[in-house]
Amino acid sequence: MLLPDIVTLSGSTRTGSFNAALAAHIARRLDALGASAE
Repeated sequence: MLLPDIVTLSGSTRTGSFNAALAAHIARRLDALGASAE
């Protein structure tokens, strides 16, 4: 589920900002999962 998103992020960002973008993306994913779980 995460792989296509990671591929998209890595293709559209540079290595320097990739980690920040990935962290923000994962945080949004976790927030969405937490919201749907409640």
